[in-house]
Amino acid sequence: MATSATDVCAVRPGLIILLVAFFCLGLGCDRSPEDLEDWRNAQGGMAQLSQWAQDEGEPMDVRIRAVQIIVEEGADTILPRTLDGINEQERQQILVATMPTIEAMWQEQDFPELTDEMREEGAQIPIEDFVAVRAIDAIYRLMPYLKGEEKEKGQQILRDWMSEDQELRTQLADASIPLLLPLAGDGAAELLSEWIVETYDPRELAASLRRHAPDEEAHRVIDAAIAERAKKKHPELTSELEHAVVEAQSDGIAPYLEQLLLDDAVRDELFQAALNTSVEALGEEASPILSQVIKQRPGNHRWAAATNLIDARGVAGLLDIANALPDDSDAYTDGDDDELRNRATYICNYVNTNIERGDIEEDLDVLSELIGAERWINQVIGLQCAARTEARQLSDDIQALSDASTSIPAWGQRVTVGQFAAHVHEGLDVAEED
Repeated sequence: MATSATDVCAVRPGLIILLVAFFCLGLGCDRSPEDLEDWRNAQGGMAQLSQWAQDEGEPMDVRIRAVQIIVEEGADTILPRTLDGINEQERQQILVATMPTIEAMWQEQDFPELTDEMREEGAQIPIEDFVAVRAIDAIYRLMPYLKGEEKEKGQQILRDWMSEDQELRTQLADASIPLLLPLAGDGAAELLSEWIVETYDPRELAASLRRHAPDEEAHRVIDAAIAERAKKKHPELTSELEHAVVEAQSDGIAPYLEQLLLDDAVRDELFQAALNTSVEALGEEASPILSQVIKQRPGNHRWAAATNLIDARGVAGLLDIANALPDDSDAYTDGDDDELRNRATYICNYVNTNIERGDIEEDLDVLSELIGAERWINQVIGLQCAARTEARQLSDDIQALSDASTSIPAWGQRVTVGQFAAHVHEGLDVAEED
């Protein structure tokens, strides 16, 4: 059947493009960068451009233009597999030529600014297609391939993007700001401090940023911002902010932990969670904070902090505990008659259990230092822990205290340090004979 002129005109433009492409393949037409413009909106156009970008038989200016058009059209998801199909030398040549395109797109700055209305929880965010945002999406896909000056340019654009209106911008691009954090280079985390302080859900934001933080310094910046916000809100922290505090992973949270742990009004659950965070986030550096808790907070809070000091420093934590405990006998008269004995026994049992499990190492030098100290409370802690750990090697040190006449308060019955030392010495001798 004959084909009319009307039928020819009715052929879809996309099909015409494909027919032309096949015709040129057969006759060996030379393709030019200008020829690629027809493929922007053609069906399967981006896939075809990706193939030409990878084809070593195509002129380099055509391959470069193919990648540029992919970027311009926001088809960033195919960039990785496109670049993976190109050898490294040619890939870098294409990327160097593509970066000016990305920079020009970024300079459009056609995205909206964050308004007060948008800042409200549940506000409608205008999700549209913006040229400058396409540049951000392209950099996100290209960053693993960029090197040298091009990488620095890409990182600078990301830092500019992350520097303000984060509540809005994190929703406009395919890659949220937390995903961009590890790609944006040095100083990126500092740009987000104000956002962390002001966002309506600090826990969710902090958790997301922590998951993607590239190094310890970034964690420190994130946690310091949470600490700043918590200090401003204390003692009226929301549940989200409380969680953001106790989920901290670095010493950036330290300034607020001390304030929280020394506040008598803080409820016990939050107090204990903060104690655990101090050990997990600060490690041995938690010692000064925990020592202050032992000095200033009596009762259960004091001894809970003592347990965490063992977690943080092992047997050496006994020195911090003893040095922080008051040596005024009256400080131990508010509780039961045997409170100090019970507390000291618990701490030393805790030490011994952790030694037996291999969680901490035995340290006789610490016990010897405690026993030989001038303060009676240090001596008592050292004696009790020597007894619980069966430190027979310290027999002479223990016996040297047998003449000490200082009375031990809250020990259940009237007993001096010397009498207790003699009791411990005898117990170790009996155990050795057995």
